[in-house]
Amino acid sequence: MSRRDLLLLTTGRSSGDAFAELLRSGGFDVTVFDSVADTQAAIAGTMPALVLLDRLPHDRDAASICAAWRQQPSTGRIPIIVLGQEGDDDDQMRCLDQGSDDWVAREHAERLLVVRVKALLRRSDPLSFRGLLRLGSLALDDAARRLTVLCEGRRREANLSPMECRLLRYLMANPQTPLTRSDLLLNVWGVSEGIDARTVDVHINRLREVLSRVGCKDRVETVRGVGYRFLANTGGAFV
Repeated sequence: MSRRDLLLLTTGRSSGDAFAELLRSGGFDVTVFDSVADTQAAIAGTMPALVLLDRLPHDRDAASICAAWRQQPSTGRIPIIVLGQEGDDDDQMRCLDQGSDDWVAREHAERLLVVRVKALLRRSDPLSFRGLLRLGSLALDDAARRLTVLCEGRRREANLSPMECRLLRYLMANPQTPLTRSDLLLNVWGVSEGIDARTVDVHINRLREVLSRVGCKDRVETVRGVGYRFLANTGGAFV
């Protein structure tokens, strides 16, 4: 599929049709599914640019689907946006924590959905990757979405989701610099409004989990009253 092809999983026929038409008016081609299995098969067969999750079968929820898809090679890197109920902060935090790249309230979809889809596609576009970024013992490969760490003469590697990769690049490009949540939203998410600042906290926690697997658990420091800072390492360096 091209960068304009989207999949929408929903059991809400009226809202699904409305969202599909909204996205088509924004220049996208949208295929609508009402089955998780059919959607997953379509992803594996054609790899769409992005998947949206709306009203789901009664025995499935968006957070569990995101978690399951992130563990599978065929769906692990697909950008995901969840459409949820305005004010349902618990659902928003669960979905973001389990692997969705964004969450949009249905009530604001007419104003925000096309913009957020375009922003996420810009962030996940392979052509936007900028090569290898080195910082001391860390090397971030954008194209492969892989972090390599040199530790006591040994290399450790961790794979990253598109958002984790983009967030880590910005942090590594600004070491020792306190960064506010607003700064991160603007430079990583590409938006200055319409996203809860707590989204940053959720993705920082996910990134910390990845970093902990390669011995860099404490690299992202919380700066009280400001936001976050990426600490320059003192170990061996790539040359």
